[in-house]
Amino acid sequence: MAPIPALERTVGLIEATASDLGVAPMVQGTFGVSDGSSLWAVRYATEGRARSLFASADVDSPHHLYPDKKMWFATAGSGDRLIASEPFSDLPGVWHEIDESSAVIVRSGGVLEHVPFRPQVPRATVSSP
Repeated sequence: MAPIPALERTVGLIEATASDLGVAPMVQGTFGVSDGSSLWAVRYATEGRARSLFASADVDSPHHLYPDKKMWFATAGSGDRLIASEPFSDLPGVWHEIDESSAVIVRSGGVLEHVPFRPQVPRATVSSP
């Protein structure tokens, strides 16, 4: 199963269940999933402003800003990207904010793909008798 559609169905189920129970808004946050070689990160809120999510322009920019934090970047390779809930600095060009209701897919070599995030109500849900 692909991570983004799975997260869309999960959030859709949470929102549908909350709505059925008269509770809303229910979801606000950022989510990250990895298989060890790719990373899928989501920024979403049912209502209002979602928590922040940022991607580094590249791995070298943040590394040079924090030369005393070598352990933070020890396993990062050339061309890798960092994903953070808040940027480590506000220098222009170092961090790019991920749009609300969207996801990014980070692949080997720092390839960054932006996709929309649209929660989906699962077709069939299990009901208790």
